Amino acid sequence: MTEAATWRDVKVKARAADPMWDSTERVARRREMHEQMLASVSGAQSAEIRERLESPQQQRS
Repeated sequence: MTEAATWRDVKVKARAADPMWDSTERVARRREMHEQMLASVSGAQSAEIRERLESPQQQRS
């Protein structure tokens, strides 16, 4: 069984494998992708909430 790794260890290995890991462009791209992922999750949650709110109204009709 493999031992769990900390994020610090993972980042050290990533930097060793790819010295450009911390470049300004890569950091900005990761931040942008993270924001897009959060927006997508928020959108999905909003859709689920809307569905739940509409469901009882449709049953009453």
